[in-house]
Amino acid sequence: MLILVALLAVGCGGEDKPSVQERRQRLEATGPGRLMRDLVRDAIPGRYGSLWERLDPAGQRLVGRDRFSDCLRRGAAGAAIPLSEIPVTVVQVRERRQEAAVVLRAATPVGPVTRTIEAAEIDGRWRWRLPRDLASAFADGRCPGVP
Repeated sequence: MLILVALLAVGCGGEDKPSVQERRQRLEATGPGRLMRDLVRDAIPGRYGSLWERLDPAGQRLVGRDRFSDCLRRGAAGAAIPLSEIPVTVVQVRERRQEAAVVLRAATPVGPVTRTIEAAEIDGRWRWRLPRDLASAFADGRCPGVP
């Protein structure tokens, strides 16, 4: 699943180093971190319409809900390993005003895969942006990651 990635939270300075779980909880407590955590939780059981609803308006104009959901469903069906078996974690949140970059890492069987997903606060809600490669695929009429 191309929009999801992550494994361990980054370390913080200080004498008492927080546990990985504490760091992860802190990252996921931010608005953008919560958004990504919720996207992962919705993607695992295949609630792709919910992912689309949290997509920014430009992404929603680019690809309709039904096509978006169909493409993600097709991509998940062709995956060698179910998403539910790949740990995905928020690694870093870089927040600036109403914009954020959230770094995710997935622990895949072939090694960790890292991806940065951008987000923006729009009308009081954090929304994610389609990464360029996914947006290009949708704009070209293709389903990202689906042959």
